[in-house]
Amino acid sequence: MKAHKVFFLRAGTRVLQLCIMGLVIIALGAFRPVLAVGGPDLTIVKSHVGNFTEGDTGKTYTLTVSNVGDAPTNGTTITVADLLPAGLTATGFSGTGWSCTLDPLECTRTDVLAASGSFSDITLTVDVGVDTAALLTNEASATGGGDATPDNNVDFDETTIVQVADLTINKSHTGNFTQGEQGKTYTLTVTNNGDGSTDGSTVTVTDTLPTGLTATALSGTGWGCTLGTLTCTRSDALATGLSYSPITLTVNVAYNTSASITNQAAVSGGGEVDTSNNADSDPTTVIQKSDLIITNVTLSPAAPIPGEPFDINVTVMNRGGVVTESIVYRDIFIDRNPMDFLDPVTGCVSIDADYFRADLNDTMPPGVSDTKAVSITGGLSLGTHQIWVYTDATCINGESVENNNAYVPITIVTGTRLTIKSGGAYDGWIRESRETSGNGNQLNKTSTLLYIGDDASNRQYRSILSFNTAGVPDNAVITKVSLKFKHVGFVGTNPFTTHVKLLVDMRKGVFGTFIALQNSDFKAFANRSPAATISKKTINGWYMKLLGSANFSYINKTGVTQFRLRFSKDDNNDFGSDFLKIYSGNAGAVNRPQLVIEYYVP
Repeated sequence: MKAHKVFFLRAGTRVLQLCIMGLVIIALGAFRPVLAVGGPDLTIVKSHVGNFTEGDTGKTYTLTVSNVGDAPTNGTTITVADLLPAGLTATGFSGTGWSCTLDPLECTRTDVLAASGSFSDITLTVDVGVDTAALLTNEASATGGGDATPDNNVDFDETTIVQVADLTINKSHTGNFTQGEQGKTYTLTVTNNGDGSTDGSTVTVTDTLPTGLTATALSGTGWGCTLGTLTCTRSDALATGLSYSPITLTVNVAYNTSASITNQAAVSGGGEVDTSNNADSDPTTVIQKSDLIITNVTLSPAAPIPGEPFDINVTVMNRGGVVTESIVYRDIFIDRNPMDFLDPVTGCVSIDADYFRADLNDTMPPGVSDTKAVSITGGLSLGTHQIWVYTDATCINGESVENNNAYVPITIVTGTRLTIKSGGAYDGWIRESRETSGNGNQLNKTSTLLYIGDDASNRQYRSILSFNTAGVPDNAVITKVSLKFKHVGFVGTNPFTTHVKLLVDMRKGVFGTFIALQNSDFKAFANRSPAATISKKTINGWYMKLLGSANFSYINKTGVTQFRLRFSKDDNNDFGSDFLKIYSGNAGAVNRPQLVIEYYVP
């Protein structure tokens, strides 16, 4: 037992001795002199201030190169290189004393940098992409100059990128539209496809309608919408990957909308920076249809005479996009609205009384219009009437607008025809004093005949017709004036062949100083000279001339209206009597000159 204990004691003591010797050796080794490596030692520090944000421009990094060695650099080229991470784009790279390029992203210089010294800073300017990671690491290095310790020549700069929203908009509709339709809708949906939420600033949606569409409503839950400007706004935050509630745009489609249109919408705001994807276009097919509309209605005559036939001229246009489906008709309704008689099933006019229809025509191409007369064969009774006009393509419900086929009613008052015979006491002829004198010196106001032409001494005859037009109401609207006088014969050569034209001068009132015929009437002032030219053609022995509307204002509604008849050539210089003979107001009642005035009182 002892022998064993002694052995173990000696063995333990030996181990302890060896351990102590090892510690001494280690400790002595720590104090052995180490031979240092001398020379320049380049380092680089890269830094920035604050966080960057997606979409930022002009953000900067600062790169500083120092010599931490115990000797200056040796004058060889020193190169600084920067390795930008994805999402950053360099726009500037410079520093005093440095020569820099953007591609590759390097700066160089060859001047000596003393030990413990630093070169001037290099500034790197960058733009931040709109879809950049939340954390980037930018790496820069410095090499050259005889650097003896290259292991510390790189620096890494971690940069936090603030994530922002990226709004997009989708615009859609269902099915095709049709010309004339109402209440069609588009749906607008705004989505945040960015890496961050919107920032609480206003988000605005704007819609741009194409020609042919008219907005009637614009709304969406949580949106504030203005129909007049087609804009909707809101400012609540929208998280990434989510969408706001949709906006509904309601429109009416015009009768003439093109077959293919494109509606556009755009979104903005919310703090987003990528505006390249902020719009959407929605092509829309519009089915084309015909559309008949009455564009003009005129009466002939403008003021119908009670009980006498007249025409109503109806102009119809197909303003739609395709040819009408069937025959186009025009119907006239007197004192009744055709829309009161529409069959609710067929859309046809179901009429229980007479109406008037124009001759039918074939189908009408788009953009074409034509005019047809509807004859009102029995005329109208005396009084005020409403004229309704209706058109359709045999009542097929195939138009873009079905409720515009009736023309706004025309209110008319049937006209009056007033026939005035000339007054024999004031009619007569006047003869010139001598050839070409231009002065009258002989007259006859009692004869049943009037002369127009010249006598055997080449003296001119002129005749006066006098009508009492005071029977025309002061507020009458004159629509037609006709002058009539009856042919008796002629003496010598028919002056229509030698004296050129038979002219009619017109005077509101009397030609002279009083109503009775005077020699001075031969050349007295006329309001209209001439008011008309009469041809030699007669109808049942009567010369007839419609006076133009420019003469209507010279019908004297308070007294006498006079006319002077003369040939444009005063004589034919043959020293023979050549004159026309017509009946005067002194003739029998059936032969007297007439002035026929048609008018209506509004």
